[in-house]
Amino acid sequence: MMSSNARSFAVFLFLVAISLCFSPLVPAIVGQSSSNWVKLVSVYDETTGQRVSNASQLLAGDTYNVTFDVNVPFSDPSAFYVVSIDPSMELYGSQFWYVLSPSYPGFNVSTFDPTHTAIRFSQVQGTLELAAVFTVPNNITYVGNEQGVVIQRPLYGVDVISVLAGTSIVGYYSPVLVSSQILQYQQLYTQDSLLLSSHKVNSLYTPAYQAVMAQAQSLYGQGLVSQAISTLELLNSSNFPPPPSPPSDALLFAGFGAAGALAVVAVVALVLFSRTRSRVSAMESAITSAANQLSSLKATLSSYDQRLAEEVDRLTKKLREAKE
Repeated sequence: MMSSNARSFAVFLFLVAISLCFSPLVPAIVGQSSSNWVKLVSVYDETTGQRVSNASQLLAGDTYNVTFDVNVPFSDPSAFYVVSIDPSMELYGSQFWYVLSPSYPGFNVSTFDPTHTAIRFSQVQGTLELAAVFTVPNNITYVGNEQGVVIQRPLYGVDVISVLAGTSIVGYYSPVLVSSQILQYQQLYTQDSLLLSSHKVNSLYTPAYQAVMAQAQSLYGQGLVSQAISTLELLNSSNFPPPPSPPSDALLFAGFGAAGALAVVAVVALVLFSRTRSRVSAMESAITSAANQLSSLKATLSSYDQRLAEEVDRLTKKLREAKE
C-alpha cells in the first residue's frame, strides 16, 4: 500500500506533467507583437492651420496632415507590410500619402501609388517616415435620427492608420472621431464639472447643477447631443442669481434653494419638450406640475427676494406658453 509521502510525490509529478502539457512551448508567431510600429510625429489640422495638441481626438469635417514613423524591428526579405488609411476617410487633394524618407530600403518608387488607401513596402529593418493627408467625413458620427431628431455618438476603435504584417496588425493610430457638437458638449461639461469641483457654485445650487448635468449626460449617452448642449447651457448666472445676504433664517435658504432647483429643472423640461417633440402628453404633465410648483413658491419668495420671484414668474409664464 502506498505511503502518504509516496502519494504526495505522485500527485506532485502529475501536476508537473499537466503544467508542461499546457505551457506555450512554441515561439510567438512572427509579426504578432505587443509593440506598436507606428509612432506619431505630428498632427496638423489643415482646416484651422494649427497643430493638434490632443492627437487622440479628430474632428469630423476637418482635413488632417498626420506625420508618423513606421519602426520596423526586423527584416524579412520575402515579406511585405501594408500601411493603410481607413476606407471611410476622404481624399483631399491629389493623393493620400507622402514618403518623407525615400532612402528607406523597403520603398520602391516604381510600384508606389499614393492615391490608394493602402500602400506596400518590403519588410526591411529601419524607420519609414510617412505623411498621410485626408479629410474626416462630416457625417461620420451620425448614426440615425428619431422623429426628426439627429442621433450621433463619438466613434471609437477606428484605425485611421494601420500597419499590417502578414495577417497581424502591428501598428495603428486610432483617435476618437467627434463632431463639432460633440466637442462643444465635452467642453461645456468639463467646464461645469470644474466649477463644481472648485466650489465656485454656491452650495444652495449644487443639487440643481448636479441634476442638470446628470440629465445632460443621459441625453448625451442616448446620442441627443444638441439637446444635451441646450441642457448644459441652462447653467448660467441668469438662472442662478446670487443668494440674499444676510439670510433671514434657515427657511429662506431652503425655499431659495428649492426654487432655484425647480426653475432649472422646469426649463430643462421645456427644452426637452421643444427639441425632441416626443412623449408629448407626459411632457405636458411634467411642465404643468413644474409650473404649478413655481407659482406656489413665487408668493413666498417675493417677500425675501423680488428679483428671484420675478425670475420664477418669467419661467412659469414661459412654461405655460410652451403648452399652447
